[in-house]
Amino acid sequence: MRRDGFVALVGPNALAERAPTSDLEQRLRLSHTQQFPDLHFDGARIGDALLLPDGLGIVWGRLFDRSGNPVRTVSPDTARDWISSGGRDLVATFWGSYIALLVGEDHLLAIRDPSGAAPCYYASTAGGVVLASDAERARSAAALPVAIDWTEIRSELQHIGRRTARTALAGFSELLPGTALRISEREARVATLWSPYQFVGGWRAPSDFGDAAHKVREVVAQTVRALTSDCVRPLSEVSGGVDSSIVTAALSLAGRNARCVTVRGGDSDLDERPYAKAVAVRCGFAWKQVVLDVDDVDIRRSDAFALPRPSARAFSQAVDEASLLAAREMGCDAFVSGGGGDNVFWYFQNVLPALDRLRCQGVGGFLATVHDLAWMSGVSRAEALRLSIRRLFRRAPRPWPHDISLLAPEACSIEPMPLHPWLPAPSGTVPGVQAYARLLVLMQGQYEAARRAEAGTILAPLLAQPVIETCLAIPSWFWCREGRNRAVARAAFADLLPSEILARRSKGGFDGFAYAVFLRNRVLVREMLLDGALAQQGLLDRPEVERLLSGSAEESNLLANRLLRLVSIEAWLASWSGRLG
Repeated sequence: MRRDGFVALVGPNALAERAPTSDLEQRLRLSHTQQFPDLHFDGARIGDALLLPDGLGIVWGRLFDRSGNPVRTVSPDTARDWISSGGRDLVATFWGSYIALLVGEDHLLAIRDPSGAAPCYYASTAGGVVLASDAERARSAAALPVAIDWTEIRSELQHIGRRTARTALAGFSELLPGTALRISEREARVATLWSPYQFVGGWRAPSDFGDAAHKVREVVAQTVRALTSDCVRPLSEVSGGVDSSIVTAALSLAGRNARCVTVRGGDSDLDERPYAKAVAVRCGFAWKQVVLDVDDVDIRRSDAFALPRPSARAFSQAVDEASLLAAREMGCDAFVSGGGGDNVFWYFQNVLPALDRLRCQGVGGFLATVHDLAWMSGVSRAEALRLSIRRLFRRAPRPWPHDISLLAPEACSIEPMPLHPWLPAPSGTVPGVQAYARLLVLMQGQYEAARRAEAGTILAPLLAQPVIETCLAIPSWFWCREGRNRAVARAAFADLLPSEILARRSKGGFDGFAYAVFLRNRVLVREMLLDGALAQQGLLDRPEVERLLSGSAEESNLLANRLLRLVSIEAWLASWSGRLG
């Protein structure tokens, strides 16, 4: 579990009777008001919390002002403004990775920052409400009974990265990024404080590409500087691509004593070492590579064992082990990632920027962006124009990415699921922003199950609130200018990156390594799926799974990844089996 986890208990009977522990000894009574005499907060690092004056609450995590300065104290008037605005003033004026608990006269507000870097789940009990960074802490603190929500499991089996407030543990809900939970004597209800649609109103006004690049450079540099301000020696996870290279360059701008590591999947994946090493050398940081080892992956284990969703991927165990090894050897205390950059920097491999420009600037701008997209995608202008016009007249909304392969028919039909507060987009939203919002949802929680969070903070600066807001304010067609993906970001850091990085159009991944994990564990995959909980619940197409795994034929990478995904869900179910009831 994360080393910065917490649990908060609201209500006179919310805290179950149990033996004292070191966590309980750090319990903080936040409020002595008549309305909330029994608000308790347990945190592993309680000394790092921001305690608000006059018993008005606590901010758990890290809070910065808009200049990137850490917030160490808050005036009573500021805290009361946060409460009276329902948390909107907090979200609009500050940023960070935090959960804020604010005590009003007749209610409690729990607020999660828009980046989602600090997780938060909640459940109602007979005696009140429990909030926690993970389901295991909540269950243990309040002695909650736990049961699997099989409807949500069916959704997890077929939808890729879908995120709603509902979880796979019955009774547990997620407080989604940028939302607030208001708890009063009468009810507990959620309000949305932040959404991506607030920042795209200026697209029709004349704008300058150079100014946009300057803003991106400034916000990325400031965010990296702020997030690493208390790091002794951050470890930059350099993949060899544009995004992690930009984050590494920002570490250099900030004057950090950083180190770099590149994780390689093996001979079956692309070799990113020359690109990654060039970035480290250019920035003046020591660099090493680590090759992933299939023996570091135990497909029977779920690193999401404390979470209310099967969000861990089996091959990520080896990635965690490689980064942990590098951090130990190089004396690093934080992991800095370029994760999410493709989405945040508008790396769209479709025609949506052209349609956005048609809506905002007319036919002339539309045709110019069609030309950019044709150059970027390697197709003719006629083909790019044809695809753009076809997409223009498509009215049906794009379905969420899904995969029903290897599932029993009854697992493929589920009841309508609750929507994410950012979806669907408001009427009139341009198509590129609609897609951007979906990608933001897809990225939520991507580091939540990472085991290296037990040893050090995982920092993903490109997913920070100021960076996303700045990138949203820049029109989508700027990002494919002159046929270059992520064009604004490339221009922003052109003087700090090697030419081979600036010229890159694609990057490798870990598909080959994941396939090697599957081949090594083929027999165990068969055993887990045919004898596991998914099969017992009738959710798998058992005859097809048995047919695939009984012979000696090698499956495709795509099918192997699908089987590993099913095994990861099975491992998560097994991790909770002893705690149910």
